[in-house]
Amino acid sequence: MSGIIFIYTFATSIMQYNLSIFTGAMAQSYTLFGIIMGLPWLFSLLTDIPVGALADRFGYKKTVALGLFGLSFSGFLLYGVSNFIQLFWVLVVFGVFEGLLTVAGLALVILSSPSGKENQFVGGYTTASSLGYVVGPFVGGLAVAWFGNGIPFLMFGVICLFAAFVAIILLKDGRGAQQSFFPLLRMFGKRTEYIFRKLRSSFRSAGNPFSSDVSCFLPACGASLFGRWSLFL
Repeated sequence: MSGIIFIYTFATSIMQYNLSIFTGAMAQSYTLFGIIMGLPWLFSLLTDIPVGALADRFGYKKTVALGLFGLSFSGFLLYGVSNFIQLFWVLVVFGVFEGLLTVAGLALVILSSPSGKENQFVGGYTTASSLGYVVGPFVGGLAVAWFGNGIPFLMFGVICLFAAFVAIILLKDGRGAQQSFFPLLRMFGKRTEYIFRKLRSSFRSAGNPFSSDVSCFLPACGASLFGRWSLFL
């Protein structure tokens, strides 16, 4: 689930970067601009409690997938928006389905985490979410510069559609299901850390302190962090 929420927040950051440019060009005042930008989160807020009840009955995995399909649909709709009325209704759709994803996703993380490790896995979930918001605006800026301010909406739709299929294939309901997520990624992190340790030892044995301290130490640190953080995925 952490990987899926990273994909979503990454895509959302791309879309929001472009949405601010698109809305700013249409808005006649900063007040109207602020209202439009806040609409998605308003409707997400209003639907959080009903969404929780829906997820309890419908199933968390299905609710997450439904939210991602709806968000993908809203991205394709945003590409065709030409006025504020259309933009308003598309943002309503976005806000409702965003609530489906985030509420059901967090509940799924808690319920499917190994007993006694719920806080650890929630931490991984929120970290992945924040990381998406860090990387996304940079990619969004490049997309606008290279392709214009319509393509990021399509990128958002395609990425969310991809995430929906990933959710259908990988997500599992039930206690302890998180233990089966990304086992290859976890093993890759551990193996990479081991390999860089061996490389650093080899450079030291060859008597090249510069290569040891600079060329191997930093990658080894990165591999070590990757190996440890992959345990939370």
